[in-house]
Amino acid sequence: MAIVVLTLFAVGTIYNPDEIIASIGRRNGYIIAFVIAFFAGFSAFTAVSFYSLLIASLAAGLNPVLLAVITGTSLALGDMFLFYFGHKGRDLIRGKVDRRINQLANYFRKHNLEKRIPLISYVYISFLPLPNDWLLIFLATLKYPQTRLNLVIIIGDLTHVSILVFLASRGIQLFS
Repeated sequence: MAIVVLTLFAVGTIYNPDEIIASIGRRNGYIIAFVIAFFAGFSAFTAVSFYSLLIASLAAGLNPVLLAVITGTSLALGDMFLFYFGHKGRDLIRGKVDRRINQLANYFRKHNLEKRIPLISYVYISFLPLPNDWLLIFLATLKYPQTRLNLVIIIGDLTHVSILVFLASRGIQLFS
């Protein structure tokens, strides 16, 4: 994955967005955006390539609404995939770490904090330009039900990407 990120960075510094989209085609631009968005939430390194690709695609003239729907959906699928595997990985934890995680989960249940998880997760996913992997892995280790979080992930990622696309298409500098 690091090779893909470095390649995209190198290509982005050599060519302008119009040339990149012209060489790969508009339809392929949406497909590449879908693939990159799927892996974007896995770490901070993949998020950088996603944000760069999103802004380059907008600068090249791809439809902002279609781009937001495609990349938001793909980002949500990647996040749900990460959450699922975090859930499965939780079963492998044993010993002292398992006891600590169970204590933390019991604290959440005892203080009724589980009811706030969807709202807190939505705000984190939607409005913070941070990778979602830490939040999702944390919730997966607490064995928070995936069925309760799927809709939050989808709506949160669509909101996040829509905000980015709206701001970038208006020429507002996202990161300085």
